[in-house]
Amino acid sequence: MPRRDELDDSRPWYAKPGFLVAAAFVMVVLLVGLVVTFGFTRGGGSDTEPSETSTNAAPEPPDVDQETGTASTGTAEGTAAPEADGETGCEAPEGSDPQAALTVPPDVEWLPTGEVPAALSERDGPEQREALLSCYAQTSTGALLAAYNFLAQYRTSSNDPVEVFEALADESGPRYEELMEYSRTGFDSPEAYGPFSPLGYRFYSYADDQAEVALVHAISDNTGTMTSLDVVTVRWTGDTWTVWTLTDIEPVSELPAGFVAWGPAVDREE
Repeated sequence: MPRRDELDDSRPWYAKPGFLVAAAFVMVVLLVGLVVTFGFTRGGGSDTEPSETSTNAAPEPPDVDQETGTASTGTAEGTAAPEADGETGCEAPEGSDPQAALTVPPDVEWLPTGEVPAALSERDGPEQREALLSCYAQTSTGALLAAYNFLAQYRTSSNDPVEVFEALADESGPRYEELMEYSRTGFDSPEAYGPFSPLGYRFYSYADDQAEVALVHAISDNTGTMTSLDVVTVRWTGDTWTVWTLTDIEPVSELPAGFVAWGPAVDREE
Protein backbone atom coordinates (compact mmCIF):
# COMPACT_ATOMS: atom_id res chain seq x y z
CA MET A 1 0.00 0.00 0.00
CA PRO A 2 1.54 3.39 -1.03
CA ARG A 3 2.70 5.67 1.73
CA ARG A 4 0.88 8.89 2.22
CA ASP A 5 3.90 10.96 1.39
CA GLU A 6 4.14 9.18 -1.99
CA LEU A 7 0.50 9.95 -2.78
CA ASP A 8 0.83 13.58 -1.80
CA ASP A 9 4.19 14.08 -3.61
CA SER A 10 3.48 16.33 -6.56
CA ARG A 11 7.13 16.81 -7.63
CA PRO A 12 8.05 15.89 -11.25
CA TRP A 13 9.65 12.48 -11.83
CA TYR A 14 13.13 13.77 -12.47
CA ALA A 15 13.17 15.56 -9.12
CA LYS A 16 12.16 12.60 -7.04
CA PRO A 17 14.79 11.03 -4.73
CA GLY A 18 14.68 7.63 -6.42
CA PHE A 19 15.55 9.02 -9.81
CA LEU A 20 18.29 11.21 -8.39
CA VAL A 21 19.91 8.25 -6.64
CA ALA A 22 19.78 6.12 -9.80
CA ALA A 23 21.19 8.96 -11.93
CA ALA A 24 24.05 9.50 -9.50
CA PHE A 25 24.90 5.79 -9.61
CA VAL A 26 24.95 5.78 -13.41
CA MET A 27 27.26 8.86 -13.44
CA VAL A 28 29.68 7.20 -11.05
CA VAL A 29 29.80 4.07 -13.23
CA LEU A 30 30.46 6.12 -16.38
CA LEU A 31 33.17 8.16 -14.66
CA VAL A 32 34.96 5.04 -13.44
CA GLY A 33 34.78 3.54 -16.91
CA LEU A 34 36.29 6.63 -18.49
CA VAL A 35 39.12 6.74 -15.96
CA VAL A 36 39.96 3.07 -16.48
CA THR A 37 39.79 3.34 -20.29
CA PHE A 38 41.90 6.52 -20.45
CA GLY A 39 44.47 5.22 -18.00
CA PHE A 40 44.89 1.92 -19.90
CA THR A 41 45.38 3.75 -23.19
CA ARG A 42 48.08 6.02 -21.74
CA GLY A 43 49.92 3.31 -19.87
CA GLY A 44 49.66 0.50 -22.41
CA GLY A 45 50.72 2.64 -25.35
CA SER A 46 54.14 3.47 -23.98
CA ASP A 47 55.76 0.52 -25.76
CA THR A 48 54.46 1.62 -29.15
CA GLU A 49 54.88 5.37 -28.96
CA PRO A 50 57.37 6.53 -31.59
CA SER A 51 60.74 7.52 -30.21
CA GLU A 52 62.39 10.80 -31.02
CA THR A 53 64.33 10.57 -34.27
CA SER A 54 67.59 12.44 -34.66
CA THR A 55 68.58 13.78 -38.05
CA ASN A 56 72.09 12.73 -39.08
CA ALA A 57 72.84 15.82 -41.05
CA ALA A 58 76.26 15.92 -42.65
CA PRO A 59 78.50 18.23 -40.57
CA GLU A 60 80.24 21.15 -42.13
CA PRO A 61 83.75 20.41 -43.46
CA PRO A 62 86.62 21.70 -41.31
CA ASP A 63 87.61 25.32 -41.81
CA VAL A 64 90.80 25.73 -43.80
CA ASP A 65 93.26 28.45 -42.86
CA GLN A 66 93.98 30.18 -46.15
CA GLU A 67 97.40 31.37 -44.99
CA THR A 68 98.81 28.10 -43.68
CA GLY A 69 96.78 25.60 -45.65
CA THR A 70 95.72 23.81 -42.47
CA ALA A 71 92.35 22.52 -41.40
CA SER A 72 90.84 22.11 -37.97
CA THR A 73 89.90 18.63 -36.88
CA GLY A 74 86.37 17.25 -36.89
CA THR A 75 84.32 14.58 -38.56
CA ALA A 76 84.84 14.57 -42.28
CA GLU A 77 81.76 15.46 -44.31
CA GLY A 78 79.36 12.59 -44.70
CA THR A 79 81.72 10.12 -43.26
CA ALA A 80 82.23 8.09 -40.09
CA ALA A 81 85.34 6.36 -38.82
CA PRO A 82 85.38 2.85 -40.30
CA GLU A 83 85.92 -0.04 -37.94
CA ALA A 84 89.08 -2.06 -38.22
CA ASP A 85 88.57 -5.15 -40.32
CA GLY A 86 91.85 -6.76 -39.32
CA GLU A 87 92.89 -7.29 -42.95
CA THR A 88 95.86 -4.91 -43.11
CA GLY A 89 97.68 -6.41 -40.14
CA CYS A 90 99.15 -3.00 -39.25
CA GLU A 91 100.44 -2.03 -35.86
CA ALA A 92 100.41 1.70 -36.45
CA PRO A 93 102.26 4.09 -34.13
CA GLU A 94 100.03 5.66 -31.51
CA GLY A 95 99.24 9.35 -31.54
CA SER A 96 96.66 11.93 -32.57
CA ASP A 97 96.57 15.55 -33.66
CA PRO A 98 93.98 18.22 -32.83
CA GLN A 99 94.55 19.81 -36.23
CA ALA A 100 96.44 19.38 -39.46
CA ALA A 101 100.18 19.91 -39.45
CA LEU A 102 100.95 23.63 -39.17
CA THR A 103 104.59 23.32 -40.20
CA VAL A 104 106.85 20.92 -42.03
CA PRO A 105 106.97 17.59 -40.14
CA PRO A 106 110.24 17.84 -38.15
CA ASP A 107 111.51 14.26 -38.23
CA VAL A 108 110.79 13.21 -41.82
CA GLU A 109 113.71 11.60 -43.63
CA TRP A 110 113.90 11.11 -47.38
CA LEU A 111 114.96 7.71 -48.63
CA PRO A 112 115.98 7.41 -52.30
CA THR A 113 113.94 4.65 -53.96
CA GLY A 114 114.58 4.69 -57.68
CA GLU A 115 113.00 7.67 -59.40
CA VAL A 116 110.96 8.78 -56.39
CA PRO A 117 112.13 9.46 -52.81
CA ALA A 118 110.12 7.93 -49.96
CA ALA A 119 109.23 9.96 -46.85
CA LEU A 120 109.77 8.24 -43.48
CA SER A 121 109.11 9.26 -39.87
CA GLU A 122 109.99 7.42 -36.67
CA ARG A 123 106.91 8.87 -34.97
CA ASP A 124 104.31 8.70 -37.73
CA GLY A 125 105.40 5.82 -39.94
CA PRO A 126 105.40 3.91 -42.08
CA GLU A 127 105.93 1.00 -39.69
CA GLN A 128 105.98 -1.54 -42.52
CA ARG A 129 108.99 -0.84 -44.74
CA GLU A 130 109.46 -4.16 -46.49
CA ALA A 131 107.94 -4.39 -49.96
CA LEU A 132 105.34 -1.58 -49.96
CA LEU A 133 105.42 1.19 -47.36
CA SER A 134 102.35 1.07 -45.09
CA CYS A 135 101.05 1.41 -41.51
CA TYR A 136 100.91 5.04 -40.40
CA ALA A 137 99.96 6.82 -37.18
CA GLN A 138 96.49 8.36 -36.84
CA THR A 139 97.96 11.84 -37.07
CA SER A 140 97.99 14.54 -39.71
CA THR A 141 101.62 13.75 -40.53
CA GLY A 142 100.67 10.09 -40.81
CA ALA A 143 97.94 11.03 -43.27
CA LEU A 144 100.36 13.23 -45.22
CA LEU A 145 102.97 10.46 -45.44
CA ALA A 146 100.36 7.88 -46.45
CA ALA A 147 99.10 10.12 -49.27
CA TYR A 148 102.58 11.05 -50.51
CA ASN A 149 104.13 7.58 -50.28
CA PHE A 150 101.18 6.12 -52.14
CA LEU A 151 101.90 8.40 -55.11
CA ALA A 152 105.65 7.78 -54.81
CA GLN A 153 105.18 4.01 -55.01
CA TYR A 154 102.35 4.19 -57.53
CA ARG A 155 104.50 6.11 -60.03
CA THR A 156 107.78 4.25 -59.62
CA SER A 157 108.59 2.11 -62.65
CA SER A 158 110.00 -0.68 -60.49
CA ASN A 159 106.55 -1.23 -58.96
CA ASP A 160 103.44 -2.70 -60.54
CA PRO A 161 100.80 0.07 -60.25
CA VAL A 162 98.00 -2.52 -60.04
CA GLU A 163 99.65 -4.20 -57.06
CA VAL A 164 100.27 -0.85 -55.37
CA PHE A 165 96.70 0.28 -55.89
CA GLU A 166 95.23 -3.02 -54.69
CA ALA A 167 97.38 -3.00 -51.57
CA LEU A 168 96.99 0.64 -50.51
CA ALA A 169 93.57 1.74 -51.81
CA ASP A 170 90.16 1.16 -50.25
CA GLU A 171 88.04 -0.93 -52.62
CA SER A 172 84.88 0.83 -51.39
CA GLY A 173 86.19 4.19 -52.62
CA PRO A 174 84.00 6.11 -55.10
CA ARG A 175 86.45 5.81 -58.05
CA TYR A 176 88.01 2.45 -57.22
CA GLU A 177 87.04 0.62 -60.42
CA GLU A 178 87.90 3.58 -62.64
CA LEU A 179 91.31 4.04 -61.00
CA MET A 180 91.99 0.32 -61.08
CA GLU A 181 91.38 0.32 -64.83
CA TYR A 182 93.77 3.26 -65.18
CA SER A 183 96.33 1.31 -63.14
CA ARG A 184 96.09 -1.51 -65.69
CA THR A 185 96.26 0.61 -68.85
CA GLY A 186 97.55 4.09 -68.02
CA PHE A 187 101.17 3.16 -67.44
CA ASP A 188 101.87 1.44 -70.75
CA SER A 189 103.92 4.28 -72.20
CA PRO A 190 107.37 5.34 -70.93
CA GLU A 191 106.00 8.84 -70.37
CA ALA A 192 104.02 7.50 -67.42
CA TYR A 193 107.22 7.12 -65.41
CA GLY A 194 110.02 9.45 -64.50
CA PRO A 195 111.75 11.24 -61.63
CA PHE A 196 109.22 12.56 -59.17
CA SER A 197 110.20 15.35 -56.74
CA PRO A 198 107.80 16.61 -54.04
CA LEU A 199 107.58 20.39 -53.75
CA GLY A 200 104.87 21.03 -51.17
CA TYR A 201 101.53 20.10 -49.67
CA ARG A 202 98.34 21.53 -48.23
CA PHE A 203 95.52 19.98 -46.23
CA TYR A 204 92.24 20.79 -47.93
CA SER A 205 90.51 19.10 -44.99
CA TYR A 206 91.55 17.06 -41.99
CA ALA A 207 89.71 14.93 -39.45
CA ASP A 208 90.86 12.01 -37.36
CA ASP A 209 89.13 9.59 -39.75
CA GLN A 210 89.67 11.24 -43.15
CA ALA A 211 92.03 13.75 -44.71
CA GLU A 212 92.21 15.43 -48.11
CA VAL A 213 95.81 16.25 -48.98
CA ALA A 214 96.92 18.28 -51.99
CA LEU A 215 100.45 17.46 -53.15
CA VAL A 216 102.54 19.42 -55.65
CA HIS A 217 105.52 17.77 -57.31
CA ALA A 218 107.76 18.01 -60.33
CA ILE A 219 107.56 15.10 -62.76
CA SER A 220 110.24 14.54 -65.37
CA ASP A 221 109.91 12.28 -68.38
CA ASN A 222 111.26 12.12 -71.93
CA THR A 223 109.16 15.15 -72.88
CA GLY A 224 110.52 17.44 -70.16
CA THR A 225 109.53 18.45 -66.63
CA MET A 226 106.12 19.56 -65.47
CA THR A 227 104.76 20.72 -62.12
CA SER A 228 101.53 19.01 -61.20
CA LEU A 229 99.05 18.87 -58.35
CA ASP A 230 97.36 15.71 -57.08
CA VAL A 231 94.69 15.57 -54.39
CA VAL A 232 94.71 12.32 -52.44
CA THR A 233 91.97 11.52 -49.93
CA VAL A 234 92.98 9.00 -47.28
CA ARG A 235 90.65 7.33 -44.79
CA TRP A 236 91.45 5.78 -41.42
CA THR A 237 90.51 2.10 -41.43
CA GLY A 238 91.15 1.33 -37.78
CA ASP A 239 94.87 0.57 -37.98
CA THR A 240 96.26 2.69 -40.83
CA TRP A 241 95.44 5.26 -43.51
CA THR A 242 94.33 3.89 -46.89
CA VAL A 243 93.66 5.73 -50.14
CA TRP A 244 89.96 6.54 -50.49
CA THR A 245 90.17 8.36 -53.80
CA LEU A 246 92.37 10.71 -55.81
CA THR A 247 91.86 13.35 -58.45
CA ASP A 248 93.33 13.55 -61.93
CA ILE A 249 96.66 15.35 -62.28
CA GLU A 250 96.29 19.12 -62.62
CA PRO A 251 99.23 21.04 -64.11
CA VAL A 252 100.35 24.13 -62.16
CA SER A 253 103.06 26.67 -62.92
CA GLU A 254 104.49 26.88 -59.38
CA LEU A 255 103.73 26.08 -55.75
CA PRO A 256 100.33 27.74 -55.15
CA ALA A 257 99.76 30.21 -52.34
CA GLY A 258 98.88 28.60 -49.03
CA PHE A 259 100.98 25.49 -49.64
CA VAL A 260 103.77 24.37 -47.32
CA ALA A 261 107.07 23.88 -49.16
CA TRP A 262 108.18 20.30 -48.50
CA GLY A 263 110.60 17.87 -50.10
CA PRO A 264 114.25 16.80 -50.23
CA ALA A 265 115.26 19.90 -52.16
CA VAL A 266 113.53 22.15 -49.62
CA ASP A 267 115.29 20.41 -46.73
CA ARG A 268 118.68 20.87 -48.41
CA GLU A 269 118.05 24.57 -48.92
CA GLU A 270 117.26 24.98 -45.23
